[in-house]
Amino acid sequence: MRGVYRSPSPLYWPFRIRMLEYAPIAAFLLLFQILRSRFAGLRLAFLAAAALWTAFVVVVAETLGFFHAIHRTALAPVWLAACAGLAFILFRSRSKPATLWSLARTEWRALDLWTRALAAASALLAAILGATALLSAPNTYDVMAYHMPRVMIWMQQRTLAFFPTQMANMNFMPPGNELIQLTFAILGQDDVLANATQWFAWLGVLAAVSLSLKLLGADRRGQWLGLFLAATLPQGVLVATGAKNDVTLSFWLVASLAFALAFGQESSRRNATLLALAAALALLTKSLAWFLLPSFGLALLLVWKRPAWMALFRQAGVILPLIILVSGPFWLRSYREYGSITGPRIGNRDMLFGYECERFTPGGIAANVIRNLAVQFNTGPDSLHQTLDTGFRSAVSALGQDPDDQQSLWPGSSFHLQPFYWGEGGMSNMAHLLLYGALALAAILGWRKPDNRLALTLWASAILAFLLFSGYLRWQPWHTRLHLPIFVFAAIPAGWMLGRLPAKWTAAPLLVLFGGVAIYASTQNTLRPLTGPYSIFDAGRTATLFSERRADGPSYEAALASIASSGCRKVGVIGGRSHFYYPAFVLLGGFTGEREIRFLRQEGSAVEPPDYRPCALFCVECAGIRARAELMRQFGLEVREFADHQVGLKPPTAAPALAP
Repeated sequence: MRGVYRSPSPLYWPFRIRMLEYAPIAAFLLLFQILRSRFAGLRLAFLAAAALWTAFVVVVAETLGFFHAIHRTALAPVWLAACAGLAFILFRSRSKPATLWSLARTEWRALDLWTRALAAASALLAAILGATALLSAPNTYDVMAYHMPRVMIWMQQRTLAFFPTQMANMNFMPPGNELIQLTFAILGQDDVLANATQWFAWLGVLAAVSLSLKLLGADRRGQWLGLFLAATLPQGVLVATGAKNDVTLSFWLVASLAFALAFGQESSRRNATLLALAAALALLTKSLAWFLLPSFGLALLLVWKRPAWMALFRQAGVILPLIILVSGPFWLRSYREYGSITGPRIGNRDMLFGYECERFTPGGIAANVIRNLAVQFNTGPDSLHQTLDTGFRSAVSALGQDPDDQQSLWPGSSFHLQPFYWGEGGMSNMAHLLLYGALALAAILGWRKPDNRLALTLWASAILAFLLFSGYLRWQPWHTRLHLPIFVFAAIPAGWMLGRLPAKWTAAPLLVLFGGVAIYASTQNTLRPLTGPYSIFDAGRTATLFSERRADGPSYEAALASIASSGCRKVGVIGGRSHFYYPAFVLLGGFTGEREIRFLRQEGSAVEPPDYRPCALFCVECAGIRARAELMRQFGLEVREFADHQVGLKPPTAAPALAP
């Protein structure tokens, strides 16, 4: 079996030279350099370049997809032309901004000792996360189930149109982050940069948080404290090296706030354009943005003056068309399929149950607030963990609510704290929550002070976002990851308030406690560890594919090897008890077009797409499911079992008898 993961060394892939794969990166760097001479400040130029670059990625993908032309020969000329055009503009530019090194040196000299320590720790953390993102394959379960598989299907069908699949999340969930991954996947014919999208967004979060603090009037120390708090969120550290979209959403939300603050100071069309793009990209990344954006925007009620609000209405002719340009094509596909731009409603075959609660009563909402607070106290040792678990369940019961109310919980789940481990599903932001709570209380008690009023407005925005989140969405055991944008936003008022305290009272404790935990977490990520028997420095990329399910790797690979050795070039994939799809696309040569791999959707005897006739079928964790075996026989395939997996192959043809 040939596959793009058969590298001689785990260090080979990230550092090989593939010009086409890095053309979009070159375009971003050129654009950033051009904008540096047009914007007041390095961070604003960085955020502006990110917004314009990502909007270009989306528009190019949507345009090519409309013509069924999402392939390398169409995409490569677009990015090479973009690089050439930007290089020409930069060459003709008469302005020569200061070098990045000189700016960094100037900033370093302006910092006190403790703030320098915060900056150095943040830089070290960024380097560790960057290396981890490059050296590991995408491997979180959600990424295996729908984030990356949808990228592979788009590549093969050369369009972004919806397609038959049992995992409907591939269709109705916003695709913003995956469109970036699609661009790199097509140009590089691999997934080496798939994790890097979130790492880049993590850098963007730091820039947006610190810039927002600057625009609010915080001094250098306050800006660095806010940046450090956002950088050291344990949950953020763990997801920043993966291929999901939580950090990307956080980035566009706080970037929207930064652009809004810039618009409040200078109500220009340029700032209105950037605000529109960031808001559109947030909505295109994750549906949580629909109520997080307005919640975070509450802060503008105090920050913006009346002329800024009037200017915003005057710029509506710029803002609305840009939002529709970026997000409109996906919304149109969703509306055509489901009758709604936000996806299917409950009862649709793609939405058998909703993400929203079924109980909207004061007691039900209060109970869900407690449940969502609880996930942030997921910590050890076991005795403390059990005590906290029992305490939170008792608190819900004290409200007269059932802790395991299925109208407020993810179907089939019960309200308990997740077992603690150094992974995305088991890590909380408890220390940050306790600090944020103390600072918010201090702002409330000191509301008469003018400085605290601004902080109080920001805290009110964060609290409103948390209340809306808790009251509307069903509680899930892994909600700590979905809380990330709220914790990132809360770093802004926290940095504002801490920056007014002596450095030795703030920077030193944060550096030891928050910085130490974050750096340790960055090396111990259970899916992408830097040390131990499963270190990504020792494992090949194929091994890291199965980090979520290491014991399942051998049987999974054996099943795919049987398909590869059969010579079949049209493979169908379907799920059984699991949707662990992505390794099948990788190991069967999906990136290089070695095989055509499609999802099949089975409903009774009907199979979609009806015109696809595979010569092999791979069913993930469906051993013993009679309907799946019957499906394989329906295609004239012989069923073979590999532990929990099934493979359907054409039966071997008997060799013709020799004539006497």
